[in-house]
Amino acid sequence: MMVSGQFLAVGVKLIYLLKKNVIKEVKEEAGIDIAVKRLIAIHDSNRHYKGMFPYGITTVFFLCESVGGSFMENDRVTAKLDSQFLVDDPAD
Repeated sequence: MMVSGQFLAVGVKLIYLLKKNVIKEVKEEAGIDIAVKRLIAIHDSNRHYKGMFPYGITTVFFLCESVGGSFMENDRVTAKLDSQFLVDDPAD
């Protein structure tokens, strides 16, 4: 029973640290203050792409709500938006 309690404590601390990091990164990159409402999903690439990568990738998804601040354009966000949403106009 003690072992499972230790694993639970580590898991709770890990989620807490991830939430704090999400809040910090959104503030740094976009200038928006957020509140993390809940954990939505954890995607473990090793379960879906066995043998494709020599390392593991875990993606964590949170539901967040804007609680203040305002979007501040910066080089990192602008470059990402331009590359992700740039669509060539076939009429050109």
